[in-house]
Amino acid sequence: MSSLRQSVARRDGYKQAAQARRLNQQRTLAPHVLAATVVAEVAAPVVEMAAEHTFWVGNIVVARKETFYLVTSRFAGRCYLVANVHGEWCCSASEEAVASLMIERVQAHLAALELYQQEQQGVA
Repeated sequence: MSSLRQSVARRDGYKQAAQARRLNQQRTLAPHVLAATVVAEVAAPVVEMAAEHTFWVGNIVVARKETFYLVTSRFAGRCYLVANVHGEWCCSASEEAVASLMIERVQAHLAALELYQQEQQGVA
């Protein structure tokens, strides 16, 4: 495992992501990770989206037109889903520690976005 970490390109983000995808293809991901993540090429750590239709991934069901967030995982090209369902944050991850981390990332993203919007209103 350490040889994989040492062999990943460190400087160019595009080359690093492409190389990480190739390395991920050579290893087998655990079934619970495959069930809880989706394949997505996203540029940001957290991306807000709206569901075009109802679907489920891992532990959550996302209803049509509901807002959800793609949160990049440590596996290149794979993302967890986080959604606020009936006022409660839910994550597609089955492991509590991973789910908590992904929810914290989304909440930090939303707090930063709100702060940015408040600053923009103060400037305008």
